[in-house]
Amino acid sequence: MSKQNTITAAIALLVVSGGQAFAQGCQYSSHNHNGSQMRAERCADELRIHYENPKASIAKPGVKSGTLLFDGFVTLSNGIEFIEGQARAFKAGCGPAKFRAEAGYTKDTGRIPSPIYLAGIAPVRAANCSIKSSRNQTLDFN
Repeated sequence: MSKQNTITAAIALLVVSGGQAFAQGCQYSSHNHNGSQMRAERCADELRIHYENPKASIAKPGVKSGTLLFDGFVTLSNGIEFIEGQARAFKAGCGPAKFRAEAGYTKDTGRIPSPIYLAGIAPVRAANCSIKSSRNQTLDFN
């Protein structure tokens, strides 16, 4: 396939899939997070969670459909999947501030999709975007 045909095929895939390319062999699930619709994408041991339809109040800091909230890895230990990676905190006029988030994750909850719970120490931003303090943050995706 020529380079032009490859680019055309990639653009067609993005249009058909609503702007998101979906990799083969990956698992996708939709979740609610504080009133925003989220999309979790798991490809092998990688996990990414994006905003699919952010609620109005989170859109003010610049969060839009496709904005990445979390990216990390899933490892298996004694039957429990352990998630660890980088979450993001958003403030209007500032770039996203990354913080470590992690949790144990058990898929056998009987709910489909299984909820995802992450926790970390999130930065709290000052008006000038500097980090002024931190707080415990729980990210619930149910």
